[in-house]
Amino acid sequence: MAAGAAPREAGTGIASGVTYPRSRSGMATAFGLSLLAFFLRLRGLQDWPAWTDETGEIATAVDIAFHGARPLVHNDSYRGPLWAWLLAISLRILGPHAWLPRAFAAAIGAATVGVVWLLAARFVGRRGALVAAVLATTAFAPLVFFSHIAWSNHLTPLAVAVALLATAWAAGWPEPGRRDLPAAATVASTGAGWSPGRMILAGLAWGAALQTHPSALPAFAGLGGWLAWRRLRRWRDRAERQDRSDRPADPDLPTDRVLLGSCLAVALGASLALSPVLVYNIQALRGGDQPTSMAEATDRDQPVNRDLGPRAFVTNVIGLFGQLGRAAVAGPPWERGDPQPRGLLRTTDGLRPAATVCAAALLLAALSWAARRPALALIAWPAWSSVLLLPLINRSYLNIYDARYLGVLLLLGQVSLAAWLAGEGGGGEIVVGEQAATAGSRRISGMRVAKGLILVFMVCYPLLAATTFAQRSYDSGRTNGPLWAALAALVRDRQGRADAPPVFIARELRALDLGGGGDPARALTLMLALEGQAVETVRADTLGWHLAQGTGPLWAVVTEEATWPAPWRPLELARGPGWQALRLERGSRSTP
Repeated sequence: MAAGAAPREAGTGIASGVTYPRSRSGMATAFGLSLLAFFLRLRGLQDWPAWTDETGEIATAVDIAFHGARPLVHNDSYRGPLWAWLLAISLRILGPHAWLPRAFAAAIGAATVGVVWLLAARFVGRRGALVAAVLATTAFAPLVFFSHIAWSNHLTPLAVAVALLATAWAAGWPEPGRRDLPAAATVASTGAGWSPGRMILAGLAWGAALQTHPSALPAFAGLGGWLAWRRLRRWRDRAERQDRSDRPADPDLPTDRVLLGSCLAVALGASLALSPVLVYNIQALRGGDQPTSMAEATDRDQPVNRDLGPRAFVTNVIGLFGQLGRAAVAGPPWERGDPQPRGLLRTTDGLRPAATVCAAALLLAALSWAARRPALALIAWPAWSSVLLLPLINRSYLNIYDARYLGVLLLLGQVSLAAWLAGEGGGGEIVVGEQAATAGSRRISGMRVAKGLILVFMVCYPLLAATTFAQRSYDSGRTNGPLWAALAALVRDRQGRADAPPVFIARELRALDLGGGGDPARALTLMLALEGQAVETVRADTLGWHLAQGTGPLWAVVTEEATWPAPWRPLELARGPGWQALRLERGSRSTP
């Protein structure tokens, strides 16, 4: 920007007085908000939700960290190993502890809040960024699920936010003061701000986001829509300048050559970041094999669409809206047979359907509002692309666990809602006379009160819903407490026994559902392995062989209906729903 040029009003066109944060102060603020979000996520971190099939993803990271595995993909052929490598590095640095994977998930959730602040600060200024960070900190699904369950696609919102920041930095968008001086505008209109090197880095960021989960693909398609929109804006800008010879070129609109180079640079960067996934799948296809995980992902019992018609699409869109509201504030409904919530939490749960509709409507209205603001186009295009494309990918939005597919859309909706809440409430009306000025002031005050109430609702209700979910988990017994008790009892009981055989875990325990695809067999296998205990999953006949050959003691985690032949005697160490952890002693020995 030329010397002496003042920033244009509302650096992003949203509200006056918007300034970009300085690098050091901005990073310090982002770190502080992330730290606050991390402490908020520590509540119930290891207890709820119950262990899911995250155990399989964690096992991939364990193999990388300690067993020399170097996979090209994650445990699915359509995801890259980025998340697994990050967790593996954490395991190598901090040690193989059973508590670490969920602490890692909480750290990712907290870092997402900091990046949301940086992203919103660039587009809507510090005030709006603070509102966006608060919304991201307290939203139900990011607080209860994304920051607790160690799933790789819970990294997707963070990765997409980083990719959007990298794109805005590479394109110099939005650029404050871009209309100040014709000379500056003429120089900028050559597209000097669209550096090919920076665009390659932006492409690398998008490729990393696509590694985490295919749900980042709709946002990436939205980036293509934004680039095409910039081309259309250039055509219109050129036509307007032909009518007005004194109008300078818009510096935010690159030339065709610069735009083409930018698109190629982004594609190159994304391809480089996705190269492990591409190499693996190309090798599989050349070998004549369809990747197993792709076939599993399109099974009838999976949420991925196989057949889609207009009616199914509309149904999926409605389901997406409902899931968006539940992810933002409301959480899942109370299940049949669960103990009913008490006191204020019972009222909170009763209002859950209305809260779901209100939250979804507010977020979608904010995205519609953002779509009409050119400065927020880089937020609106990926968001609305997700609204249109996600129903084509997923056919199920009934289970709250499926909210992970909407993490990116929820984040972009929060930024858009924060931009509206932090904007001026008066709408820019021109008022004349004392009565008109008083009426305008009342309208402004009324709008500010309404926005304040909306913010209180979007922040406080999800905190109440999270408390309700925690109460429900403890009252119904759907927590990890029994698993942690079994882990502690087994480790303590086996302490000092260098020649102890492995802990035998009955394979039948896999039929006991913990929720989200988890079961006690896989959960305890992972937890014991991370704590340095030898583990073996066995069938009943295999366990019988060990009983016939062993002299004791033996340790086993089995179904609660299991019986033991003489002279073996079981000592119960811990118990969970449908299973028990035992130390088995021969009858000739005294049982402590």
